[in-house]
Amino acid sequence: TCLSGGLDSSSIASLAGALQPAGVERFRAITAISELPENSEEAYARQVVERARLEWIAVRPGSDDFEAALDEVVQTQEVPFGGSSVAMQHFVMRAARAQGVSVLLDGQGADECWFGYERHVAVWLRERARHGLGAFAGGLRDALAQQGNLSPLKLAALAAGAWMPRAVALAMTARYPGLRGGS
Repeated sequence: TCLSGGLDSSSIASLAGALQPAGVERFRAITAISELPENSEEAYARQVVERARLEWIAVRPGSDDFEAALDEVVQTQEVPFGGSSVAMQHFVMRAARAQGVSVLLDGQGADECWFGYERHVAVWLRERARHGLGAFAGGLRDALAQQGNLSPLKLAALAAGAWMPRAVALAMTARYPGLRGGS
């Protein structure tokens, strides 16, 4: 199974591990781990692996690996994508192939549905603002309550980012110097 450490893949990996009969090889989980600590879900994936008693295959693509694979990833996807997770998934699939694994379980969607990523907060707040100041204020309150690690300062930055996409683009190119500016 693919294991990012998020809600979807952790649930699937845990269930698969629990259903694996005793005495046979352990169920395998494959994780691509970011070299950027702020993007890494390694600690969460490790907890799942330990609790579910999985065989863990962890790949750690570096920026050079990412750059070398990017043309292939873009060609394979055939549609635009907005984040590095698609490329990270490429490294998971490559590791699966190297292990002789031809079928993988994967989970997609629950993290997004359950407000699991901070980037969704900004879009959601912008939508709330369309319904007036009261709805926006309620959205701020709800976002703080639902995102346990979201500070008021970070929330303010996300809300501002929803209204100033150019500022977000500049911040991203400063954070990731390899990005090329668009028009």
